[in-house]
Amino acid sequence: MKKVLIILVVILTILGGIRYMQYRENRIYENEGQVFIDKIKRYRSIHKRLPNNLESLGEKETMSTGPYYEKVDSNTYKLYFCIGFDDYKVYNSKDNKWSNGK
Repeated sequence: MKKVLIILVVILTILGGIRYMQYRENRIYENEGQVFIDKIKRYRSIHKRLPNNLESLGEKETMSTGPYYEKVDSNTYKLYFCIGFDDYKVYNSKDNKWSNGK
């Protein structure tokens, strides 16, 4: 019984650690993304339109995790990070929310 309890505590500790790391990673992406969101808002207030790409903001689009910018229409854009093989952390300006997936 004692061994089962120890194994259970170890498993719960590992799962808790994994969830914390996922939460922390999501917060890092959202905080980094907020810097770009603020730059986009500033650009929009000055130029009265959305930028066409990140280079318009003086940033280079990288070929790593991102961020990547997609102008959806004249009023809406998406900012996203690639996290993993086929997963994304996406900000949609239409609803001002972050979500997972694309």
